[in-house]
Amino acid sequence: MRMNILYVNKVSPRLGGGAELRLLEIGSRLAARGHCIHVICGKTETDLPDQENIEGINVHYIKILPDIFFSLKKLSFYLSRYLFYPSVILFGDIISMNSIDVIIDNISPSPSLIYLLARRKGVT
Repeated sequence: MRMNILYVNKVSPRLGGGAELRLLEIGSRLAARGHCIHVICGKTETDLPDQENIEGINVHYIKILPDIFFSLKKLSFYLSRYLFYPSVILFGDIISMNSIDVIIDNISPSPSLIYLLARRKGVT
């Protein structure tokens, strides 16, 4: 049975932190087995596309900050990461559009508010 799985992560899977490496490893293996893997993450750099495919994983970058903040590299990187936590409840369209079966809150060290959206959409 093919599943649509959504990971919620504060930064791009290609940045290479522990959570991101785990997401890439597990997500790419699940994609290779025919599952549809999506990731919603914050756009921490202006040159990141709105969407891309990394090793079979569909990554959707969400811009949280206005462009003016991106001239301050370090500030924009950290602000976009931490403002991503409360903003995840705004992503209902992506969940509805892709008929998501399971949401994995990959944000560490504390969970995001995605469980509120998951409950409202009836997703595990």
